[in-house]
Amino acid sequence: HDEIAKYEPLGELTNKNSDDLGSLGGGDQLDFSSKVDVEDAAGDDGDLGVSDANDEDDDLDATTGRLISLLESNSNDSEGPTINLAKYDEAFEAWAALAAKRDGGIDAADTAFQLLGALEQNMVRLASVNTFMAWNVAWYNNVMHAYAVCHGGRKAAEKAEEILNKMILACQEYDPNSATLAPPEPTTRSFNIAINAWAKSGEPDSGSHAEQIITRMEHWHLECQENSQFIGAVANARTMSGVMDAWAQSGVEGAEDRALGILMYAIERQRASVQAIRDGEQPLEGIVVKPNVIMFNSAIHAWVNSKRGQEGAEQAEGILRIMEKLAESGDLGELDENDTDDLGLKPNTRTLSLVIDAWAQCENIEKTGEAAQRAQDILDMMERLYREGHDVKLSFVSFTSCIAAWSRSERYPDAAERAEGLLDRLLNLY
Repeated sequence: HDEIAKYEPLGELTNKNSDDLGSLGGGDQLDFSSKVDVEDAAGDDGDLGVSDANDEDDDLDATTGRLISLLESNSNDSEGPTINLAKYDEAFEAWAALAAKRDGGIDAADTAFQLLGALEQNMVRLASVNTFMAWNVAWYNNVMHAYAVCHGGRKAAEKAEEILNKMILACQEYDPNSATLAPPEPTTRSFNIAINAWAKSGEPDSGSHAEQIITRMEHWHLECQENSQFIGAVANARTMSGVMDAWAQSGVEGAEDRALGILMYAIERQRASVQAIRDGEQPLEGIVVKPNVIMFNSAIHAWVNSKRGQEGAEQAEGILRIMEKLAESGDLGELDENDTDDLGLKPNTRTLSLVIDAWAQCENIEKTGEAAQRAQDILDMMERLYREGHDVKLSFVSFTSCIAAWSRSERYPDAAERAEGLLDRLLNLY
């Protein structure tokens, strides 16, 4: 455990762009006092479209316009056209899919937001005479997701977070004794999407915003424990990975340290939780998330993006070795096959590709062949795990990264032969 022992729960991290954001839970204070970037957390991006046969020849704008008009034309004292909420589900999914495409962008997300606004303005009125009318949190999640994937930068991230905050506020202000329709409650996925929106924004303060959201998530959960009307949301591995990705993509000084500190915090919390259960003690309070390969990949990614040369590559490979040791020791508990979030601690294709890339980049400066050899060592590991049947696929990009690294090794006498040898291996594989 020497590698982990070097880090305090979140260490003394150095960055010039973060304020004191308080606690992540259970009374454990994260040290933000020093001034210091999902798998996609939002979920599927598939092109789902609007599937009704009558709408097939209409574009999505026209369909959305009719859906809004349908809401506004229905009244309490007349029999208007039947509202099929499934059509609204499909429209939100279609706008989210379009937003992910470059030609859709933030305009697609804004249109989805407009449709959501029409539902909000008319839902309570319509629900008073139509018992089938009910809120669907998926509408909100899809609109937030549209902003997260629309390449809209800061504006899109702020809109996603605004929608999340609006959901929380509506729940906080709801009176269960009133006759009004209960508002939709944000789920873990809702929080994850908002975090992911900041991660994709690439803004310098995206890591700080992501941490603020996870803190808000915990506060909301604690609030819900005192209010049986709502359940609350609990952080999972995708939540933590999203926060680390936000730091990794932020580009600020010290972001890689922050991401690694969050991973180490999660490791120590999970280890303590497992030990408490084994000792028959009460489980830990606050956030306890079992780290998985996605979280480790996010930490590695932060160091690959750090532009710290050989030190960054050493740290990236060091995180890989920590993951291997934890998998072997079982300190973080057994693999729960019934938990879709428990992806284990075995390196996958992305893990190894990131480390290879980290070492290959170093050869741009060193040119001695040492970094190229380290990259090839990881490539050899990738091929061995693939042949042993592990969840690793051979990556064409990783081979070419290693070949490129050898091609830059001007001071290594056999660099050209090593590059050609890798090319031969690649040709034999394909």
